[in-house]
Amino acid sequence: MKTPPVTTKQNCHATGGVPHLQYRRMLVPLTTTLVLAWALVALVLVAAWRLGNRLPASLVAALEGALSHPLAPAGAGLVSAAAVWWVGGATLHPVPLYHDERAYLLQGQLFARGHWTGASAPLPEFFTQLHVIVSPALYAKYPPGNSLLIAPFAALGAPGLAMVASAGLCGALLFALARRWGGPWMAALTVLGWMPAGPVLMIRASYMSQVATLPLWLLTWYACERHREDRRTRWLVIASVATGFTAVVRPLTAVALAIPCAVVLIRRVAADKNWKGATIAIVAGSLVVLILPWQNKAITGDFQTSPLVQYTKAVTPFDFPTFGYDRSQPMIDLPTDLARAREALIVPREVHKLENLPWLIPWRLSSLLQAAWYGWRLPLLLVGLLGLAGIRRWASGAQLAAACGVLLFAEHVMHAHSPVWTVFYHESVPVLAFATAFGFAELGRRLRRDASAPDSGGAGAASPARGAFAIAILSLVALLPFDIAIARDDLDSIKRAQRTFLDAVAAIPDPKAIVFIKYPASWSGHKSLVDNPPDYASARAWLSYDRGTDNARLAALSPERALWHYDAGFETMVRVPR
Repeated sequence: MKTPPVTTKQNCHATGGVPHLQYRRMLVPLTTTLVLAWALVALVLVAAWRLGNRLPASLVAALEGALSHPLAPAGAGLVSAAAVWWVGGATLHPVPLYHDERAYLLQGQLFARGHWTGASAPLPEFFTQLHVIVSPALYAKYPPGNSLLIAPFAALGAPGLAMVASAGLCGALLFALARRWGGPWMAALTVLGWMPAGPVLMIRASYMSQVATLPLWLLTWYACERHREDRRTRWLVIASVATGFTAVVRPLTAVALAIPCAVVLIRRVAADKNWKGATIAIVAGSLVVLILPWQNKAITGDFQTSPLVQYTKAVTPFDFPTFGYDRSQPMIDLPTDLARAREALIVPREVHKLENLPWLIPWRLSSLLQAAWYGWRLPLLLVGLLGLAGIRRWASGAQLAAACGVLLFAEHVMHAHSPVWTVFYHESVPVLAFATAFGFAELGRRLRRDASAPDSGGAGAASPARGAFAIAILSLVALLPFDIAIARDDLDSIKRAQRTFLDAVAAIPDPKAIVFIKYPASWSGHKSLVDNPPDYASARAWLSYDRGTDNARLAALSPERALWHYDAGFETMVRVPR
């Protein structure tokens, strides 16, 4: 007689993709919501600049003092870290959602054990996983940087601390940078504009590699800014090491960071004739980059062959920077769900042609802008564009950051991807947030019909400007919980099927088990329940594909493991007799 199901939820089929907006689920009220958003933003902007001089001077002075305090960046970092922790599920072991996240986490767990690779899967066909090689050894295809940063936290049993720590560092660095670029008021507006942007916030609450590259970008910009102030060699070294480690995480992203920063720093070094300091910095950064050939040798046995290239040639040979797609390319067979995910990668490749760039590039740019000014913040896009129009009056450090963001976008012209995959431009979002803060100051200047430079609300600013910034900041702070709640609700809904499955696995009473997973035809190819542990021998549960009568082969390899069957369509877990 069959054991009763561990879970009994019915008729819940997972769907692919990420909802663009919380409002998308409210089809009828959508227009009303957008109208209200525009009205709310207009009301706040008008109130800020018309009523700014009516705020109590003591309140404005107290807020300005807090934002100017040396510990203010740390406060911004703590709020940012808390937001990511909450959006991620208020847990230090959040569920990895996409194949990329699972691969990064797996490699981080291998690093935490002191290994580049793990033992081969017992029967590879049962454990096929995108972005992961399961035979003749187990390892992820990606460069090792992101997983190296996850590893210490994985060793503590809390890999989610990696994203929380990253968010804290990003919040602190961005506040410190924006305060140098435009003063304390503009720093607060920048962080409040960047922190709760829904899709961007959900990326920061993930295991994606951009969680590692963003703080490295901010640290590099901060080092460049400090080097402009005091010309110390230490800042050259920090900039070089941070850029080098970015290459160990995402090489293409590192190029977009390195070129503009190198141009600026080389000019300064030449003017100061600090060739010794430059040499030290270059050597330090180069030593970090040597992690890449070290990984190649340790995994593939060849310094020049990376796991990424090895995997791509076999599984996704179309996924190289180029235009067009040839369907005659040989590819290894994949399970149905993973084949569907691969097909979703092929579709953008087929339309990624030179003649299509005139409409692909605007679409990508539009998607990025919608992600940066998310939900009710969309009307602030106009303020951000006003700020971007005045980029010539930005501080030199902010202009450097903008140059890196532009180059990042331009580089990916060669990369075929869906225009809505804005994750590739994640590092440029802080620049857009600063543009919004600058645009707010520029808007005030124009409303006051003052032809002088934008008033950033600094210590010497006129009282109306300081009051206007105070009203805008207090308004965004009041809306912050609302924004964070929407991001958490969106992420919860996307992860629900995976969390339900893991809850069912946790409820299995047996000390060791094999779970054979059956997917419905509607299952999203971008998400998976099949997952490889860093060590099969000690793993409590093997999460494998249901291959029908072939399951007996896997069961025979581990007779001490109880057998269970999970139907992902009906979300039922049932014991299978041996």
